[in-house]
Amino acid sequence: GDYASLGFAVRGLCQAVKIWAQAAGVCGAAQGNLSLYTFSLMAIYYMQVDPWVGLPCLQVRESYAGARSRDTYLPEFVCPLLLPDLVARFFLFYSEIFAWGREVVSVRLGHRSLADGASFRALAHREVPWIHIEDPCELDRNLNC
Repeated sequence: GDYASLGFAVRGLCQAVKIWAQAAGVCGAAQGNLSLYTFSLMAIYYMQVDPWVGLPCLQVRESYAGARSRDTYLPEFVCPLLLPDLVARFFLFYSEIFAWGREVVSVRLGHRSLADGASFRALAHREVPWIHIEDPCELDRNLNC
């Protein structure tokens, strides 16, 4: 998608995380695990919220007519970290910094927010203490289940 167009760092981290998830046997929605798409959202979110990375948030906006439209403009982004550092910081973020069961992975917002916030009123199962991952296209869909 559009995030992959922002450069190698985004594509590289998403690919590395998906390879890890497959090798570790922790992905696959049919088996009750997170999907590879969900792992990509987690990688993008991490890159948005890590102050050392600062990946810009690409918003989907409602036009005055109510139809969804994307800006054709993609901002400049140069990741200051090498891929091995991104991978290490991804795992550090989700193992020690991310507020499991309270925070929502939301690439739509691109900043850290809690599940009980007004932005997530429609998010299914937000009161359950699991990881919360908002589908950026269907805001009521929690990709944790």
